Amino acid sequence: MVKEMRPLNLLTRLDRAALSIYCDQWERWVQATEELRKYGPVLKMGAMLIQSPYITIADKAMNQILKNGAEFGFTPSSRTRLHVSPVEKHVDKNDPLFSVPIRPPRG
Repeated sequence: MVKEMRPLNLLTRLDRAALSIYCDQWERWVQATEELRKYGPVLKMGAMLIQSPYITIADKAMNQILKNGAEFGFTPSSRTRLHVSPVEKHVDKNDPLFSVPIRPPRG
């Protein structure tokens, strides 16, 4: 994602926190949807049936993904509002945006 955004001048070091939040929400959504597939949308608690809390977690993460992603032009409608001009290819391999350690998946 970073490699696609940098040449379009859509990402700077100042965007690190917003992009990290986006990635954290993405991870939360992936985990919640995996749990929904595993346990289903309804859980049995004794004699009662309840909605899985993973539905709420997934929905909240999805809303944050869409909201935060629009800031970066990740949705079709938000891209129409962007005015970008490609810049020269970014070749600084020491740039922290290219060297952020990727966390291994939890589990």
